[in-house]
Amino acid sequence: MKIATHLHMSRQAVDYHIHAMLRSLKAVNRPGLVSKAYTLGIMVVDSWPPRVWPDCVG
Repeated sequence: MKIATHLHMSRQAVDYHIHAMLRSLKAVNRPGLVSKAYTLGIMVVDSWPPRVWPDCVG
């Protein structure tokens, strides 16, 4: 719920997008999703909080 509030989205909208990412990356769970995103270079490894490369955003 904190993510939804921070993004000014409903909890259902956040869940929808997370499940869409899980399906598209064929990840089993959220930790697997993060791991695949790092492995595929979608997320930048050397920054905190993690950032997504601009080229990977829709």
